[in-house]
Amino acid sequence: MKNIAIIPARAGSKRLPKKNYELFFGKPLFLYSYEHAIKSKLFDKVIVSTESNEIINLMQEYGIDQDYVRPEYLAQDNSSLIDVCIDVLKFYENKNFNNMCLLWATSPIADENDLIMSYNKLINNNIDGVVACTDYTHTCDLVVEESDNKIKPLIPYKNFRQLYDGKKILFDCGAFSWIKTKNFLEERNWVAHNSMSYVLPHYKGIDLDTKEDLELLSFYFKKYVLNKI
Repeated sequence: MKNIAIIPARAGSKRLPKKNYELFFGKPLFLYSYEHAIKSKLFDKVIVSTESNEIINLMQEYGIDQDYVRPEYLAQDNSSLIDVCIDVLKFYENKNFNNMCLLWATSPIADENDLIMSYNKLINNNIDGVVACTDYTHTCDLVVEESDNKIKPLIPYKNFRQLYDGKKILFDCGAFSWIKTKNFLEERNWVAHNSMSYVLPHYKGIDLDTKEDLELLSFYFKKYVLNKI
């Protein structure tokens, strides 16, 4: 089996500027994901997909040398993450990777052990993908605000139990996603139709989009990684 890890890390994040390479406890954030991938020893190739000279310089400072650079047209606000990954796979198409792991740059607590255990789940079951998730317990409480500022349940309360009673509700937390390369190219989605979850504890699955998320991530990192709380 040949595996590739792709870590998307463009410079232009709107909601949280520089989030992919924010200095986080002494290291740029993407470096944690890169190091976990290397430590797992699962990958024939670990690629940081970036267009940014600033990020490339940081990579070189930490001894990361690669020949792939993301083209500018795939580093726009409307660029598709699917196309970003396809571009990497095309660049290395002669390598014939069997599996791809989309590894987000903003997940420093999910570590190499999580990558190893989720990969084992992929290869030991008749499935095409494994997605990192966290438990989500408030689905029936979700409401949507209409144009007149009035709210209504996203899923009508009377229907929720009928639809989902006895089912586990999970959240794709944006930590990592394994998928067989063939399925990714055919389905154009990092969640394969035939997938299973790999459930992370909540502190490992913070979806980083806001300053408040970063504060929470920092708290959890201090508590569970540095053991300082």
